[in-house]
Amino acid sequence: MLCRREAQPFVSLCGVPPSTLAELTYEQAQKALEQQERQVNELRQRMGTLLGAAALTASFFGSAALGHDGTSLPIVLAGIALGVTVLSGLFVLYPHRMQFAADARRLYDALQDVADPEPLHLLLAFGLRDTRTQNGRRVDWLAGGVAISAVALVMQIVCWGWALAFL
Repeated sequence: MLCRREAQPFVSLCGVPPSTLAELTYEQAQKALEQQERQVNELRQRMGTLLGAAALTASFFGSAALGHDGTSLPIVLAGIALGVTVLSGLFVLYPHRMQFAADARRLYDALQDVADPEPLHLLLAFGLRDTRTQNGRRVDWLAGGVAISAVALVMQIVCWGWALAFL
């Protein structure tokens, strides 16, 4: 619960000194950035699973459908869906430029003159927050790529089923 004191211009956590608040802010910013890194890794793992499922689907259903009918509309649509899955997979798995830690040398050069730990922790926390915000745009794009891939995989399965239903 947050407490306000009339005589002081800052918000404290019910008697916790401000330097501790600065440390707490820094720790929370660091945890948020670590959580974002885990999110990116999870998205890439999901993408690998989707690509594996797309490959299996195309190899099993595709060989059966192509062996009996040649090329038809559902087979072409399934091929397009496979292409969308693979392209969005390549986009997600591509090593995008994101930062999940501060560069130690740049950090030292920028903050070596700060003697008080409170502003130091706050500067670090706000820098980590800004980094997380910059990464957030790319993470949103990666999540969109995974969603597009999942929808394309479902479309691929539907098209293969459609093609095999007419055998």
